[in-house]
Amino acid sequence: MRWLLAGLGLVLLVAVQAVLAVHLAVAGTVPDLPLAAALVLGLQGGPRRGGLAGVVVGLSLDLLRGSQLGIFALAAGIAGWLCGEAASRVDAGRAMVRWIIASVAAALYGAVVVVLWRVLGHPVHLHGALHHILGAALYDGLLAALAYWPLAAMGRRAFAHAKRYPRMGIGRP
Repeated sequence: MRWLLAGLGLVLLVAVQAVLAVHLAVAGTVPDLPLAAALVLGLQGGPRRGGLAGVVVGLSLDLLRGSQLGIFALAAGIAGWLCGEAASRVDAGRAMVRWIIASVAAALYGAVVVVLWRVLGHPVHLHGALHHILGAALYDGLLAALAYWPLAAMGRRAFAHAKRYPRMGIGRP
């Protein structure tokens, strides 16, 4: 049940992205809120949770943007997995470390999308793409690092609720 709610939350965040993200642009860079959430889940839950969250976010973005199905799913899945894998290998307790990990994962997300678009024959201006990838990676990494503790607190609170009410079917492994 918890996984279903998390998946629905990520899909809802994709809808929020379509409406609100333009208003949060900084220097022409629009944040990718669903990707930042997937990166946070990777930082908190490890590579499996990050990869799965990335695939859910990516498939939602593929469907929303009308692109070839799987481009964003593969890229976000790899980024979420990388975030979880890196966080499990280093001490991700410091905000700066989380920002670096999430920024590198977000940059990899952008690079995978550009490579897949090029392989599929879409015209991509590499200089403009590199500029966008670096700005978006720093912005999304910062969002993920800042959202880490509030989302962790919400997760602990939901898990404590699940322990108190086991009959509702919540809290089973």
